[in-house]
Amino acid sequence: MGKIDFFGAIPAGRRNKLLPDTLTEYWLRHLGWIIDQCSRKTGRITRDLFGFGDQYAFGFSQHLIVQSTSYSNIASRRKKVIENTVAFEWKKFSICNRIFIIGWKGLHTPDPFPMVEEILYDKGTMFSVRLRDFDRCKPALFKWDPEGHFTVPSPAHEEIMLEKSAS
Repeated sequence: MGKIDFFGAIPAGRRNKLLPDTLTEYWLRHLGWIIDQCSRKTGRITRDLFGFGDQYAFGFSQHLIVQSTSYSNIASRRKKVIENTVAFEWKKFSICNRIFIIGWKGLHTPDPFPMVEEILYDKGTMFSVRLRDFDRCKPALFKWDPEGHFTVPSPAHEEIMLEKSAS
């Protein structure tokens, strides 16, 4: 993935000092999502939306709950989401409800970039898939059959590679 072209909105001196939540917010806004922070900090304790989400975003007829983190913490955040019963219900409720884990690689460098995993629900199981070139495919990556199960991308999305992550 090349450099992300949303840094014009971030002052040059601050680019390597931003937290994952802030980077995610700038990036998803750049892609056209409407996003807001919904985790709350009380003293040293942070309370996430439904116990697993830092941000809520909507657009493109879809709803996202996003867990933002550093690249090194993706696995622990994936486990946190998959073990959360509310996350399970969120995914089961509608195919328009999506959960993303966005881990920022090169967090304290001038050019950080995101690694995106989507938590999927299929046939009673939750698992994660890593999305490459997410900013090119926007949110319409997966096709859904009438029973609510996902299928792989159409040939038009051949350049988008998927890796099933170990859960």
